[in-house]
Amino acid sequence: MTTRNPHLPGSPTQHLARRSALTERDIAMLEIAATGDGEQEMAAALHLKVNYVKQLRKRLYDKLGADNMVQAVGLAVRRGIIK
Repeated sequence: MTTRNPHLPGSPTQHLARRSALTERDIAMLEIAATGDGEQEMAAALHLKVNYVKQLRKRLYDKLGADNMVQAVGLAVRRGIIK
């Protein structure tokens, strides 16, 4: 039987640390994106300017280790951040 090193990428420990780094706004953005809505709808729902949503989106990718929103949503679902 092998045990997982908790410090390897993708470990549960890292997932929890990354999840705790997400803000409520980050999670809301992921939930909105999961419905298929884009930046315009996201900005309207969160009462933000589209350019600011773009900045937040890039930070969200960094927090999750994603390259795009589809990947970010997929990672968030797999990690139990959103349903």
